[in-house]
Order: sequence, then structure tokens, then C-alpha cells
Amino acid sequence: MFPDTGYAGMMRMDRNELRRTGTSLKPTLQVGKSGFDDSITRELDSQLEKRELVKMKVLRSMGPASGWRKDLEEMVRSLKAELVEVRGGTVLVHRKKG
Repeated sequence: MFPDTGYAGMMRMDRNELRRTGTSLKPTLQVGKSGFDDSITRELDSQLEKRELVKMKVLRSMGPASGWRKDLEEMVRSLKAELVEVRGGTVLVHRKKG
């Protein structure tokens, strides 16, 4: 269904469980006007080393026309992680430890 985004790599049951877990998480990373720059990439990598699931918020003014979703997918792929869910401006990213 989503071959480029990492969705295809996860079993449906695993993804649903991660989504369920993600609902209780508070966003630990916020993406502002500068978008997905190196500092955001480094911070996400650092957080994924500490915990497998990270929730982040993307600034609302970075609407669909800004192409932030494509930038997000590239960043997640470069970190060898997977997108669990993108809902509005809220994003869940997962990477297995080890």
C-alpha cells in the first residue's frame, strides 16, 4: 500500500499495536519552519536510540504544498526507521533497537 514509506515492512498487527502505544505518548520532537534539517535528523536518531517509538509534531503552516511529507519519508529512510502513522501534523516513527 505504501511501498516507499516503510509501511510495507511492518506487519499490520505490529503497526496497529505501535499506533495504540503511540496514542498515549507525548510528542518529544517538534518540526518548525526550518523543516527536516540536520538538527532534526540528529535529534530523531538520538531519540530512536533511547526508545523505539518517537512521536513528533510538524508545524501546521507546513501544509501539504510544502512537500514536508516527502522530506519526512527521506529522513526516516536514511535513519533506517519506519513510519508508523502520519495523521495531520502528528507523526509516529519506529526503529527496532539493536
